[in-house]
Amino acid sequence: MEDACGGDRLQVAVLLFLSTIVKGGRRFNSIHPFGLKIVNDLEEVKKFPWGRITFEDTMNQIDHLMKKRLNGKVKVDHLFGGFIVPLEVLAFECIPELSKQFQEGVIGANDGCPRMCKKKFKDNGMTCFPLKEVNQALGTTKDIISIMQPSVAEETLLLDIME
Repeated sequence: MEDACGGDRLQVAVLLFLSTIVKGGRRFNSIHPFGLKIVNDLEEVKKFPWGRITFEDTMNQIDHLMKKRLNGKVKVDHLFGGFIVPLEVLAFECIPELSKQFQEGVIGANDGCPRMCKKKFKDNGMTCFPLKEVNQALGTTKDIISIMQPSVAEETLLLDIME
């Protein structure tokens, strides 16, 4: 079947993932021309700095929201499109004080899972943590892990994904 499709199904699957998850917006209504171009070279897709581009997209969305729509004042909850969950989790992985206060281990988590799957947020009866509580937990800590080193299991997982 693969020969009959010429590998197109994999390219379409990658394009769908890129268009709806990695570079997704609030609604899926178009495919960016860059996505159409890059899926023709799946090796290039593997090497492309998707984390950097999604981070920049998120920062641009926040900047636009604060300057253009809210005049610099936080007023309401806002949903951001794209692959933002790792960005949300990153602070809790890099700042031990936040992790101690707001996260707990997942019982029975497989050793081969990435670290973000081995912890979960503590139940506080809400869908978020109030900023006041986060600021209190941070206090004046300077303990920030600025370079996250992958564990041996994570390195193996990354190699398996890239093959």
